[in-house]
Amino acid sequence: MAQLQFQKVDNEVFLIDIRLDGRRRWVGVSLKLEDIHKIRKFLQTP
Repeated sequence: MAQLQFQKVDNEVFLIDIRLDGRRRWVGVSLKLEDIHKIRKFLQTP
């Protein structure tokens, strides 16, 4: 199962750590804070 970690760069840019193989892999994405909440909620839904 993938773990997601978010690191805020500024108001609309986040780094997302997608670790599918156990190694850190940061991907920069442009998201708003409400998008982060939607993603987290979606991931917690079984």
